[in-house]
Amino acid sequence: MTRASKAGAWLACSAIAFAGVVFLTWYVAGLLYALAVAFVLIVAFGDLLLAGWVNLRAGHGDRVHGLVGSRAVVVERFRIEANRCVGRVRVEGELWRARAAPCRQEGLVPGREVVVTELVGLWLEVRPLAAPHTRARIPG
Repeated sequence: MTRASKAGAWLACSAIAFAGVVFLTWYVAGLLYALAVAFVLIVAFGDLLLAGWVNLRAGHGDRVHGLVGSRAVVVERFRIEANRCVGRVRVEGELWRARAAPCRQEGLVPGREVVVTELVGLWLEVRPLAAPHTRARIPG
């Protein structure tokens, strides 16, 4: 089961539970109490459900994990920080903090293409793309 389908199932169960609580309140206590319960539930949990639905529609859960294997462009020169080579890259129009191993600072300059190898928390692990093969020029 993918992350998106789990989120969809969670949202569906939440909607069913919401409707069940409102209808049960309506049946037991009347329409006025049911409306009051619906209002309280919407105020308390509406933003959470709306955010989950928006993320589900936008596909953010799958998109982030789909970054592995994507190409990125270095936008900030990599530097050594706490024994790691860190910098910033742009992937699919978004800026990400990135780490590179092995640390070759001279090769990770702005404009250089790298490939995302792993997603660790909010950091992307990247490695430089191999330089394009050039033909050796034979003098003569």
